[in-house]
Amino acid sequence: MEMQSKFARDMMAQKLMSENKDNPFNSRFFQPSDAMAAPTRQGFSNLLSKMEQRDKQGTDVFPALAIGSGFAPSAGISDVLGFAPDPFNPGQTLPSFSENIDRGNYLDAGLQTLGAGGDVMLAASPFAPLLLAPAAAMKMTSQIGKALRGGSKVTETSKLFESVKKFPALSKSEETLVASSSAPVNEIAGLGRVKIEKIDPKDLEGSKKRFDELKALTSGYKQDRAKAKIIRLENGENAIQYMQPPTEVKKLNISELIATQDNVVLGTNKTAGDVMPLVVKKDGKFFIRDGHHRIAQNINSGDKTADVRVIDLDKGGFLGVKATKSLDDIKPGQTLYRYEKSEYSSPDTGAIFYSPDKSYAELYNSDSSLLKTSKVPDKFLDIRTNTGQEKAINWINKEIDKLEKAEIPRTSQDIKLAKQFLKQKDAQGISSSLANLNIIYSKQLNTKINPGLAEKKMMGSLDFDAMTIREAGRDGKEDFSIAFRKNPSTKSLDDIKNKYPNVDLSVFSKPEGITLSKIVVPKDARSEGIGSKVMKDLIKYADENNLPIALTPDSSFGGSKTRLKSFYRNFGFKDNKGRNKDFSFRESMIRQPKSK
Repeated sequence: MEMQSKFARDMMAQKLMSENKDNPFNSRFFQPSDAMAAPTRQGFSNLLSKMEQRDKQGTDVFPALAIGSGFAPSAGISDVLGFAPDPFNPGQTLPSFSENIDRGNYLDAGLQTLGAGGDVMLAASPFAPLLLAPAAAMKMTSQIGKALRGGSKVTETSKLFESVKKFPALSKSEETLVASSSAPVNEIAGLGRVKIEKIDPKDLEGSKKRFDELKALTSGYKQDRAKAKIIRLENGENAIQYMQPPTEVKKLNISELIATQDNVVLGTNKTAGDVMPLVVKKDGKFFIRDGHHRIAQNINSGDKTADVRVIDLDKGGFLGVKATKSLDDIKPGQTLYRYEKSEYSSPDTGAIFYSPDKSYAELYNSDSSLLKTSKVPDKFLDIRTNTGQEKAINWINKEIDKLEKAEIPRTSQDIKLAKQFLKQKDAQGISSSLANLNIIYSKQLNTKINPGLAEKKMMGSLDFDAMTIREAGRDGKEDFSIAFRKNPSTKSLDDIKNKYPNVDLSVFSKPEGITLSKIVVPKDARSEGIGSKVMKDLIKYADENNLPIALTPDSSFGGSKTRLKSFYRNFGFKDNKGRNKDFSFRESMIRQPKSK
């Protein structure tokens, strides 16, 4: 029993060291000198003296403490199992025996065997006292051997790395991007940069070949938005769009790289498979985020350059990573964006959210969504301003009083949070308080949470058509969305069909645009201009939603193809070929939306 409890205490000592406690040797769990024979204590004392000298030269004392813990009984077994603290990387553990064998670190594995063998002999020493001396010698040889190997590596690395600095502060969206970059490329491509390559109308064969190449390259990307597709630019030209993963492989001079951890050990073969080191470019400098040991191996081999993966935050352009915005960036008349599912039907119970950043709206793009655009209206509540905040806070306070008096079950905590957020007296606090009101409303109505309900109520009471709001997940202090009291784009193709019940109208919508199959006006009404009215409504809808209309004139329903082509050309349709070719459609005529 005594031996078992002592083993537990020793294992706890190892755990404390791996967690980088300030001085685990003073812990009630562990007094290493109590467990050492005289020769071992002398060797340990000499080792500490060397470490203290290094500490006076500016090196952390942690390596001495970590190596010293290895003299404890059962420490050798812990080392074999992979629980021993790394002396030169606080908070990390050394490779286990099997990991060292796999990596070819046979000397380290041999030193581990000596330490473990010493533990076994120490455990038997109460029954065979003669084993105590060789046991202590084996453990001392194991630890001092590893210390001398490690010490020389640290000294060499400190001479070769020209700069060691703290990793720069990143925004929330930047940190998310960097942290995600350790995942496979096919999973993170959708977080990279949107790339556009124009289609050359004079070399359609070459453009098709390039599209096929990019389509094959991006076919394995997880996010649909990252895959190669044909798009229409605002000037009406066609182009290939795809996404470039956030990391680019580059060969950089090692002298340019800035280390961001205090101790980098050379020659330990600490690798992560074939994954290259990750470097972040920020403010013109290259900071090592991951892969210090791999770059250290390059240094040890005498290399002047290293192949690394680089995330260039200075260059920007990453999806969802945006610069902060000033108050002037959102004003009446500004264009707003929203990707909306084609089958979406507004329930008209909550506010509708648009973004002034098209790149942010792109995060919600999918094969079944359509790009909607709108404008910031004149009757606009801006909660970033003092006046807007005062109006919003007064309304929310009155609403909280009403809900509190209503004594709605299970809402006391929600009301408390709404009050706390409002005390911030800023746009963030107002947005968070409104979010809590939405939770309270859902409990009052016994329904699911309806995002935007509180915003809609407030805009209705204060007589505003739209307002700024901080949606969950928005990043910068001035990074806002726009909440509309009513959906500014409530019309649908069905509305147009219902408007003309006597017209045989066959029209379909998809993310790429609108396809008009037929429009047949009754014979007794063909001189009343109904066909032109239907076309005007269709074109208005298409322009409002930034969608092209494609069709193929067909004389099967009356009239000649020549007259039909002339009719459609009057509405801006062109032959779908040559420089006007839109590869998203097979139809023979196309009309691109007018830019807003």
